[in-house]
Amino acid sequence: MDLLMPDQCSELLRFVPEIKPTIKHWQYVKVRVMSDAGQQINIQQIAAGICDIYKFKRGKAYICNDHEILILVRLGKDMDHHAVTDRITRSFPQYSFEVFVDNISKMGLLKLEFIIQGINDPDNMSKDAFSRLRKSRNHNCIIVADDDMYIRTLIESALKGRGEIHSIVDGNTVLEEYNRLAPDIILLDIHMPGKSGPELVKEILEIDPEAYIVMLSADSSRLNVMLTQKEGASGFLTKPFDKVKLMEYVENCPTLR
Repeated sequence: MDLLMPDQCSELLRFVPEIKPTIKHWQYVKVRVMSDAGQQINIQQIAAGICDIYKFKRGKAYICNDHEILILVRLGKDMDHHAVTDRITRSFPQYSFEVFVDNISKMGLLKLEFIIQGINDPDNMSKDAFSRLRKSRNHNCIIVADDDMYIRTLIESALKGRGEIHSIVDGNTVLEEYNRLAPDIILLDIHMPGKSGPELVKEILEIDPEAYIVMLSADSSRLNVMLTQKEGASGFLTKPFDKVKLMEYVENCPTLR
């Protein structure tokens, strides 16, 4: 396991094609270090510790910034998503972590390169990358971003069988997940904790002009509808939503199969 600094992103991208012959044995791990107010994060120490955990495994640990680390590791038969998270959190009990683990074989190399490029330089990432990624996969991807569990459950039930559904409850994580997933459609609540829906519409369309965004709100005032249309959303649903109207928007999404 090799440790890469933030300015070595190009080396990480050059490494990605080497994974292809044995892709089913590799995992992608994203580690975010959470800190209390005033707590200093020694990200290099944590990254070095992760390299030590996997010192007998082939891979790269890349420091994205002062609180995130991306790891590509060949675990082979030792693949266990829970074990990966557990080993990292037990090694650094003084910190809290968010750990995301996925099999690279499911993600595909194009998506992996897309994620790395987005981490390194999100402002200059090719705006057609989302389109290429959507075309390259063989399944639909839907994001439901709403902090109301009842509404999320209703939507997930209505869309069951239409694709892979990912739920988000915090507006501050929507853009990162959008970058990671490149969804065919995102159902986005206007009023979320953290960043608001209209604010996120603007940010999403800046990176993905072809984004298909349907806004959700319990307030169906004309002002809200006009605001979402002005920002570039594809549609608006009033909560509790009309299933027929929801399915109309889904059927009209140009990239859903």
